[in-house]
Amino acid sequence: MRINPVPIPSCPTARTGLPPRVRVRKAGFVCAAALLAGACSDPVRTEPMPPAGQGRDFVRLQMSAPAPATWEVAGPVVVSGDEPDPARSWASLHSGLVTGSVLLSHIVDGNRVDAGAYPPGTFTWFVNPTIDRLGVYHPGDCPRFTPTFQDCVRMRLSLHSAGGSVEAVIDAIPDSVIVFVTEYGDDHIRASFTGRFNYAPATGAATHIDAKGEVEVARFGSR
Repeated sequence: MRINPVPIPSCPTARTGLPPRVRVRKAGFVCAAALLAGACSDPVRTEPMPPAGQGRDFVRLQMSAPAPATWEVAGPVVVSGDEPDPARSWASLHSGLVTGSVLLSHIVDGNRVDAGAYPPGTFTWFVNPTIDRLGVYHPGDCPRFTPTFQDCVRMRLSLHSAGGSVEAVIDAIPDSVIVFVTEYGDDHIRASFTGRFNYAPATGAATHIDAKGEVEVARFGSR
């Protein structure tokens, strides 16, 4: 099932995009040397990560304040008509088109409607096509595909109240975030990040914040 997500509105940026400079070569040399001593193995995982959702599709986000320390949701996508059901909780790792022209192999979506241990909310991460292996991705490492898809990061967390109203929206500022991909595969991805985010509460003025965290997702429903 392919889902075409609604594009995330663009954030201001001064960058024009530079050729990708994924910094994995040095790590490769280090690993090759360690292999001689039997201390290093292929860093790319071929099996899914341990199932946070107990064998179900899941999205987990850990992020520093003012976002919650942990936000996660598990369960396959529930479709209502031709679109995911916003009234149900689900997690998704899928491919799709962004702005009608850019095909992404990894789109992370999470929709949580239950309060429970974590607050209701939605999470979206459009993984730039250049991010296709382990490594560190700095601002400018990923090509600029469209005016609304610049640099490597298109990430948003929207926090909701129990009644469904939006309490805050936290957007990554595309040219200000570094991504560290530690696990990568067709059915899973894990990465940490650090940088500047735009924090817009429902009450009060929007402001820029320094934040860091980790996001991981695994897909089981398609197996």
